[in-house]
Amino acid sequence: MNKMKLKVLLVNPPLSSIYGGFPPIGLMHIASLLEINEISVEIFDKPKLNYTQYITQFLDHIRKNQPDIIGFTCYIGDVDDVKKLLLKIKQIKNDIINVVGGFHPSMFPEQFLGYADYVVIGEGEITMLELIKALEVHKEVKIKGIAILEEKVTYTESRELTDINMLPSPAYHLVDMKYYTNVSDGRLRGVLLNCGFIFSSRGCPFKCTFCPMTRFLGLKQRFIDPIKVVDEIEFLIKNYNINGLQFLDETFTLNEK
Repeated sequence: MNKMKLKVLLVNPPLSSIYGGFPPIGLMHIASLLEINEISVEIFDKPKLNYTQYITQFLDHIRKNQPDIIGFTCYIGDVDDVKKLLLKIKQIKNDIINVVGGFHPSMFPEQFLGYADYVVIGEGEITMLELIKALEVHKEVKIKGIAILEEKVTYTESRELTDINMLPSPAYHLVDMKYYTNVSDGRLRGVLLNCGFIFSSRGCPFKCTFCPMTRFLGLKQRFIDPIKVVDEIEFLIKNYNINGLQFLDETFTLNEK
């Protein structure tokens, strides 16, 4: 069976991109996994732009580069923008395959189906890789961890939690890390730092009512091998001259050792 090479564009929506303050590490993990599987991937993340500039450049990028698959991450504040952009994408090129994932779509996929072709439920790395591989060979998409719209919203089998120690490092080269690690006083209350960003774990064992983490990742905290964490820190120091580090873990102090 002939295999079609697909171009993938991963998108940090305008509000998260402009005001988020840290790189889209979730998209960067997905991108690095796609790259080692020889899939062409870009990340659209424009923290230096204002809202109008972002929208203009995004739509121009679609027209110029004609990606085959576009994947959005989405927090609750991004919902309206993501829906509007999904409609505009189809107006530019109707056969682009649109995928949405992240906290909000995982909890409310019905809000996006009809705008997007697929919603990724939960962690996105393996699901996106399997989805793209299926679409490359025109297979019927029967993979774990997605929702699709047939006569009604249909969920496939839930995906097991990812072995995060098997994931490659984030694709730092696909975003403007010089911008994100530039000196700022916003990380430590007035102290000027060139700050890097890192996870040493994923998930949380608690059930706070205000937090979507339990539904998104289950009641478990998975830890990254300390050696791998230190290697990541050394990489950030060597390549981006950081002198501060912000851990983005949902719960950082659970494992005292």
